[in-house]
Amino acid sequence: DNIGGIVAVFEAPLTNYIRRYRVLNNKVHHNGQNWRANVVLGGILHKYPSSGTDPTRAYKDVIVDGNEVWDNEGYSISLYNGYNETFMSRVSRNHVHDNNQSEAFDSHSIFVARSFGVVVEENLIENNSGYAAGPHGTACGVLIDTDATINEGGDGCIVRRNVMDGGWPGYTMGGGGNESANGQAGVFVIDNTNVLIEDNYIRGFFSGIGTYANTGGTPATKLNGLVVRGNVIVDLLVSESDKNAVGIAVRSGMDVVIENNVFSNCRQGIWVHNSLTAPTERNNCVYAPRNGVYYARSASIDVATPTVALDATDIITDPMLYGRGRPHIGSPLFDAGRPSALRRRDVEGKQRPNPPSIGAHDVATL
Repeated sequence: DNIGGIVAVFEAPLTNYIRRYRVLNNKVHHNGQNWRANVVLGGILHKYPSSGTDPTRAYKDVIVDGNEVWDNEGYSISLYNGYNETFMSRVSRNHVHDNNQSEAFDSHSIFVARSFGVVVEENLIENNSGYAAGPHGTACGVLIDTDATINEGGDGCIVRRNVMDGGWPGYTMGGGGNESANGQAGVFVIDNTNVLIEDNYIRGFFSGIGTYANTGGTPATKLNGLVVRGNVIVDLLVSESDKNAVGIAVRSGMDVVIENNVFSNCRQGIWVHNSLTAPTERNNCVYAPRNGVYYARSASIDVATPTVALDATDIITDPMLYGRGRPHIGSPLFDAGRPSALRRRDVEGKQRPNPPSIGAHDVATL
């Protein structure tokens, strides 16, 4: 019954990084209920509240691991440093469930801001709800963000092997603003370069994976090097006007790779802003989009045309999934992925063969 469950606020000027800070194996619940305006609240929070840029006041080698976070208001887990950075840290193996990400602006299950080399992996995020009208929506599973004032992103973050089962993640206030822009995605990336999103299961959000570039600096280069591979994105929700529900939406960046993913029961499979260089799109399964659009490049996510032909390596037949994205025996996903010299593991940690299967799982059990 606190404003926050575990809260680390570093206000005074420091002479070095905050290093080797650990939050391990805690149970954090029923916090943030006593909401008041302009207070960031929730389960596990790390924050610099002050303005200004000071590279010496930053987190480095922070680990948030093995915690259960439930029935909190606001952010569930947040490494948000205001105007400072998070370096080489990890948020892993946490169970984040049944939180109400509401009444606080921009609240999410896992929120990492101005991040460099941060890994978010092997978390179970399920049955969280949201209701807010912040500029970045609410109730994202994982949000890798920056600060719009500074317009400086991060680099080299990894989101992998997470299970994000949104159930009913919430809805936006005031109509369709956030639902078609930044909010309520399984994974959302803002301004960061060289981000790897792989081997995740994402279900029940308004969009699967989204990206966005703030207008300051050089927006067209902020999301360069994005790689999205080996994910299963299914059963996206119908928003107020069903104008989002896109498997992946890419609004900025160059050298983007989209491969070995499953997009099933989405309104639309893939959307890319038409001002960008075409991404490398291959070995994906795009099945039965509700508006009939498998892949579109246009100026607006609401515009279904002009459409783009899928790659010859793509699959449009039933992936034959059950449970949380597992393929049945006989699924066309097996051995249909893009071959790779990298020895990756699937969402359950099992070694992938080469070529791998499309999607997050690589072993049939039925």
